[in-house]
Amino acid sequence: MVRAGFTLLEIVIVLTIILILASLSWPPLLRYIRERTIREQAHTVRLELNNARIKAIDQGMSYQFRFEPGGRKYVILPIDPPSTGADASVGAGTTGMSTGSAPAVAPVVSGQIAEPCEFDVPTAFNTVTHADQAVVTEKLPEEWLSLLPDGNSLRETSWSPAVRFYADGSADDSTVTVIDDQDCRIDIGVRGFTGSVSAGPLIRERRL
Repeated sequence: MVRAGFTLLEIVIVLTIILILASLSWPPLLRYIRERTIREQAHTVRLELNNARIKAIDQGMSYQFRFEPGGRKYVILPIDPPSTGADASVGAGTTGMSTGSAPAVAPVVSGQIAEPCEFDVPTAFNTVTHADQAVVTEKLPEEWLSLLPDGNSLRETSWSPAVRFYADGSADDSTVTVIDDQDCRIDIGVRGFTGSVSAGPLIRERRL
């Protein structure tokens, strides 16, 4: 028995059904990919904040985590930089996209989170205007830049105020927020008394 082939109409109907199913599944798939990216980058920031706490405890000195508001860069440095003379070899630790070599006397970290994510611009309540305003950023001084393997490329970067971690395991109460280009955000909180670091839920901001 000779089996009849598909007619052109049948092929068109099948292709139409496939396109409809694809169009229905594509937006959720894109959202999943975007949300996975910001979750991964928030996880990286959480690990690096905890990394700063561990360094403070291990080195017996206060450490700081700073990030680039509206950008992707971050650094981990001692609060009081040690001597950078010939007798003080300084290494850089790595986590995620960080760059550097094995740690030596005063381990430091410089890295960045992946696009399309970036650090949100932190704000503080102004008691005069009774409104939130962006915190003041600052350039890193030379004694800190000299500790970083890519310090020369960071000279013009503006940094957030320091999130401080202390040798006893405590820290400054702080929040670091990672955002993406789809108005999603994840807050990473640092609890001062214990120095513990935790990431909050993904929040989808409603666009106007």
